[in-house]
Amino acid sequence: DWALIHGAAGGVGLAAVQVAKAKGANVIATATAARNIAVLKSFGADHVIDYMATPAWEKEVMKLTGDHGADVVFDPVGTISQSLKCAAFNARLVPIGFVGGIIESIKVNRILLKNVSVAGLHWGAYVQHDPKTIPKVWAGLFELIEQGKFRATVFEPEDGRPYRGLEDVGRAIKTLEDKA
Repeated sequence: DWALIHGAAGGVGLAAVQVAKAKGANVIATATAARNIAVLKSFGADHVIDYMATPAWEKEVMKLTGDHGADVVFDPVGTISQSLKCAAFNARLVPIGFVGGIIESIKVNRILLKNVSVAGLHWGAYVQHDPKTIPKVWAGLFELIEQGKFRATVFEPEDGRPYRGLEDVGRAIKTLEDKA
């Protein structure tokens, strides 16, 4: 399968890249900035598309997949509508958030024409609606860790100074503010 993972340089995206690779997928990740692209490659992404430099990134996905398209789309950003343009027949699209700030509306005919499935994933809802699934997911992640197929995401500040304890909370918050 071809997996398209949006917002891949964030913590959730890096986890998705690793799980997809562990399951044998060819991973196309989207991100921006040279530093993020380097991180994604170090976490196993086969291809990385800078969506700011390539606004029509869906065409690049089609080119990379030999016009097959993405079989799985993992989207924390809110780009499902644009992703439908490069989804394969029978693709599975998984919106998990809208960090891009826009909650999308999808034209149902676009889902029908490619026979795609769209299934939202709200991980926090499992606590209330399906708590028995949570330990199973963690067990799967721990198995990948034991196999060396999943590693922790550790943010390394650009200034090279690690964050250590409560005395660095202010600096950490400032770094996050500067990224926004």
